[in-house]
This record gives sequence, structure tokens and C-alpha cells, in this order.
Amino acid sequence: MSLWAYLWLSLLAISAVAFLGLLIGVGGGAVRELKETLLELRSGSQQSASEEAETEPEV
Repeated sequence: MSLWAYLWLSLLAISAVAFLGLLIGVGGGAVRELKETLLELRSGSQQSASEEAETEPEV
């Protein structure tokens, strides 16, 4: 193989590794955001349930 072929293959390999790193980074951030949103929704639903229990009149 010629020098140009080695250069192109190395450029392709470096690009593939960089792309995988980008996917892992973005995926990790998305998972973190989803977890935070889920925790916020859970805490919000628990707060609203406790507020409803406090405001219900006793029969």
C-alpha cells in the first residue's frame, strides 16, 4: 500500500474513534438528563399527592 492509503486509513480510524466518543458522550448526557427529569417528576407527584391528602376534608 502507498503512503496515501495509510494516511487515509489512519484518518478514517481516528474519525471513527472520535465519532464513537461523541456518541458515548452525548448518550451519557442524555441518560443523565432523563434520570434528573424522572426524579423531578417523581418528587413533584409525591408533593402533589401529599398536598391533596392534607386538603381533603375528613368525613
